[in-house]
Amino acid sequence: MLVASTPAVTEPEPAQTVTASTEPKTAPVSRDWLTFVTAFGLLVREGLEAILVIVAIVAYLIKTGNKHMLKGVYLGSLAAIVASVILAWALEAMLGEQSGVARELLEGWTMFLAVAVLFYVSNWMLSKADTIAWENYISGKVQQSIDSKSQWTLIFAAFIAVMREGAELILFYSAAFTGGMSDPTYIAYGIGAGILVLIAVWVAFRYFSVKLPLRAFFLFTSILLFLMCISFMGKGVVELTEADVITFRR
Repeated sequence: MLVASTPAVTEPEPAQTVTASTEPKTAPVSRDWLTFVTAFGLLVREGLEAILVIVAIVAYLIKTGNKHMLKGVYLGSLAAIVASVILAWALEAMLGEQSGVARELLEGWTMFLAVAVLFYVSNWMLSKADTIAWENYISGKVQQSIDSKSQWTLIFAAFIAVMREGAELILFYSAAFTGGMSDPTYIAYGIGAGILVLIAVWVAFRYFSVKLPLRAFFLFTSILLFLMCISFMGKGVVELTEADVITFRR
């Protein structure tokens, strides 16, 4: 008897699945690192200018035999740092209470105020780029305090020198980090790194008589301030456009 043979049934091979890479592409320069560099750079620039003023005041007092007045310089500087922190907290609280069009208006005008301050500071720094002009400026301010024989006058002079830089830094931070697009963690990292650098710079200037080429420093920072003006002006136009203060309708 003939038996028909049935062909062997082979199981199909499992299909090979092709999985595409789902890893996100990262930008060449991340926003977080840009935030860090901005926070670090602004603090070091403003802090370095304040240190230059305080070190020059201290050096002049020591040179003229008025070491007993150094305490007033340190007290004024410390008071200015505390006042700057309070001012930063107050500005952040004020911005936090605003929303919608009101916040866009506040942020936009803050940008343009920052631009105006940057132009003023840049012009002031260029006028003091010469070493002799800088020394005459510092000695004139300090000599007024010595002649008046008032410790409070010197405290106020040191306070104004540091507070001006602190107020500028707060204004620039507000303009640079507006809109909630920056990670506060990296802002804190930048501030921490900047503080460490400024402490090292203070020690080098105060106790090791390190000299900074004033002309190169002032010219470089003036160029940096000009570039920041362009950035802040662009941000200000965007904020005021969103608030319908600036329109491009025909």
